[in-house]
Amino acid sequence: MMTMYTLRCPGCEEPFNLRLGIGPAKMTRFYVPCPHCSLPIRGRSHGQDLESHRIDFEAESLPSEASLEADFVTVDPNVPSKYNAAQRGELGTFPTMTLLHLVGDERAGALFETFSRSRTVVEELWPKVRRIYEYYLVEDWKHFDKAGKAAFDDWQPKSTTHERASMAHQAVAIAAISMTDGIDDSARRYLHRFHLKHTSALRSSAYINSARADVASGLVPGLQRSVFDVIDRFIGHFEAWQMGVLRRVMPPDRLPLLKGRAEWWWSSAAVGAVVPPVEDPCASDEAT
Repeated sequence: MMTMYTLRCPGCEEPFNLRLGIGPAKMTRFYVPCPHCSLPIRGRSHGQDLESHRIDFEAESLPSEASLEADFVTVDPNVPSKYNAAQRGELGTFPTMTLLHLVGDERAGALFETFSRSRTVVEELWPKVRRIYEYYLVEDWKHFDKAGKAAFDDWQPKSTTHERASMAHQAVAIAAISMTDGIDDSARRYLHRFHLKHTSALRSSAYINSARADVASGLVPGLQRSVFDVIDRFIGHFEAWQMGVLRRVMPPDRLPLLKGRAEWWWSSAAVGAVVPPVEDPCASDEAT
């Protein structure tokens, strides 16, 4: 749903028109770039249905009398915004067409399939995985296995600490990977390299003794709790970072379309304000 607003920039104090595309969400934070001075103006959307839906800006909202021919800024937290697109029909003024242009016809289906699957995982699978991990942290194995069977049809109860730890972390990994895409293999390569390092470290008696000491001191459980809380909080803000998957789905030959700090603006506050070129940190499979 696209809605027109007129805002006054709190920096340069110039008024401008905004076309905002946003839907019901628990909480979505976004930026609106002022077309006059480039100040990123914060906004947030909250409300799961149209009756309770509210949008707030850190700027003065003016009576909107913009005509269809007036210049405007287009912002949609689910789509990169083109900074200088101000007239209807320009690339960046229609969010769906912008997405199709960036991702290309051959991967458009994969992108929308990823969005749909990600939301299903966040709303349905992740609460079940959260219960699995919470029971793992408190070592309640009866409810741990019950939660596991509720989430996964092939869940098999285990009896050793190592097996239970593996199952808990595999459950988190399955959910996390399902929230992204099936095209980019960065996660696979990262886990492969981590496995090589971990397997190599297990050959060291000093490493094993150090790990056992950390477990005995309570350090490891504390770290597991802290890391899991961060992951859970991150997933709870799914609407804000979901569009970050776009770069993973785009064909490599189309990625240059997003380069250029002066042209493209990521309006989602969790993804970031502007999109500089990003190098792949997992460009090599070689263990280091």
